[in-house]
Amino acid sequence: MIVILIVRPAFLPYRVSFLIKYLNQFGAKKEYYYYKTGTRINIITCNISYNNAKIIANIIVGVNSMRVNTTDLQNAFGKYLALVEKEDIIITKNGRNVAKLIHYSEPDYFLLHEEMGNYKSTRRIGYEEYMNLTSSSDQRYELIDGEIYLLASPGFRHQMMVNEIAWHFNNYFKGHPCKSLTAPLDIRLFGIATKFEEDPNVVQPDVMVICDTNQVIDNRYEGVPTLIVEVLCPSTKGKDMAAKLQLYMKSGVCEYWIVDLESRSIMQYSFNEERDIDSLTTIKEEDIIKSSAFDGLELLLADLFAEV
Repeated sequence: MIVILIVRPAFLPYRVSFLIKYLNQFGAKKEYYYYKTGTRINIITCNISYNNAKIIANIIVGVNSMRVNTTDLQNAFGKYLALVEKEDIIITKNGRNVAKLIHYSEPDYFLLHEEMGNYKSTRRIGYEEYMNLTSSSDQRYELIDGEIYLLASPGFRHQMMVNEIAWHFNNYFKGHPCKSLTAPLDIRLFGIATKFEEDPNVVQPDVMVICDTNQVIDNRYEGVPTLIVEVLCPSTKGKDMAAKLQLYMKSGVCEYWIVDLESRSIMQYSFNEERDIDSLTTIKEEDIIKSSAFDGLELLLADLFAEV
């Protein structure tokens, strides 16, 4: 039978390309016609069987989800598999919707989403695999103890606190050999291992102070921060208070602050040369936090939390 298709521009583009590709095997002839307004339509002519014509009808008629009856699906299953990559297909029987064919994507079992809360990965990830992921994505990730964390977008209060702490740090370290920086900046740590390749970890602390500026190589920091600050979010609390605490302590960080927006307090960890906890102090809102690593670096918590 001869089929003539007139396809307007408003028709879904991927369906047009699929139609043309599908009909090419039957010697389809495609022409263009332009309205006076400049709008182009596709005119496709071909000689095909009745069953193939029904497949085309299903492609054209489907709006949000294509609808195909069970007999047509059995007769041309491969053709519809090609389309399901672009949209869902509703399967009908006796005029009733009975099933849906949807595109399947392999789940990223190795990827941990911060907002999930219960972190659980199925295998340990190496640095090369981590770099392949980050180089092909605009998302932010961290690699901690063989697990990759997809970083959630921070909330308004979180960023207000980060900015407040960064402002105080910038004032203190102005003209100082140490420098205060904020995320996103990759920090490569390797715990108690002798080199990064043995235990690769990559993190992006909210705020950090680095004193070994000679470790900035090719515009990338390769050292260990002296002081790190993390501002808790509900989705990051477990990671910041457990996984990162252990990593920072074993990597040689001297001081670690964990800012809790809900309790309006700061947990201040100081680590000794044996890379163990030397002291832990919880600073309340009415108190002053005094850095153990930098003399004179003191912040009044009431000021920090005033606008948060």
